[in-house]
Amino acid sequence: MALRGWRFSSPVFPTIDELILKVHPILLGSGIQMFASQIQQTALKLVNHQIYTNGFMLLHYQIQH
Repeated sequence: MALRGWRFSSPVFPTIDELILKVHPILLGSGIQMFASQIQQTALKLVNHQIYTNGFMLLHYQIQH
């Protein structure tokens, strides 16, 4: 399942088994939350990563429900 958007909601979160994040190396200060506040702390297992010459990182995690 692929989801794009500003926020994951808690009813959808249990159906997600992996998370792929693209990280841009810049600090913006305050911003929009990625996850709804109702989602509890969840362990992630890094399964793959790629670092690009421009500083971007692609991080692939398995969600440990």
